[in-house]
Amino acid sequence: MVKRMMILLCFGLAFVGMARADVVIVVYGPEQALADGPVLWFGKAIPPDRPDLRRFRSAEARFSSLASCLSADAKTDHGLDTLGFDWWAFSNPAEIQVCIFRVAAGLGDPEKFFEWITLQGGEPYGPINIGASVMRRYGVNGAGVQINGRWPRGDYPFSRWKLFEHTLMSLSFNISVIFGPTGTALSSSTTFISQ
Repeated sequence: MVKRMMILLCFGLAFVGMARADVVIVVYGPEQALADGPVLWFGKAIPPDRPDLRRFRSAEARFSSLASCLSADAKTDHGLDTLGFDWWAFSNPAEIQVCIFRVAAGLGDPEKFFEWITLQGGEPYGPINIGASVMRRYGVNGAGVQINGRWPRGDYPFSRWKLFEHTLMSLSFNISVIFGPTGTALSSSTTFISQ
């Protein structure tokens, strides 16, 4: 009886490990290439009239790949472990937005991104369906989905001191990613919600 329970326990732990790896590992190759590509805004290049373009370009240069958004020990034999997301490396919301996009692009699946938010200590919500007619406005054929995550004040995963001007009066930190019909990340955003 004890031997059978030990076998079941080991099988269960192995299964959980496989499921976790399947959710958070970005395999070296095509998935990593998507994560390391240009950061998009609704499936297109960042518009030049964006008010924070300078800060955003600086963030893109500083975090030019998915690996640059992760802690040093996030590289595994199989790929990049996105649970090693280096929240403490960021000094402004644009940097977080760039890296959130890189994770979503690398995972390439709204369900995996939903689970990633949970594993990062956030409260995921969605998917919110986006109709094909709305997606067409952004040059995408087919329907899409939006996945959101929320961290309430006190549970922020990043340094509140580095982002003090944003966290001082905020009640929560929110992220949002829009995925196209094939699971490709098309856009990301970050928001601090105040009273």
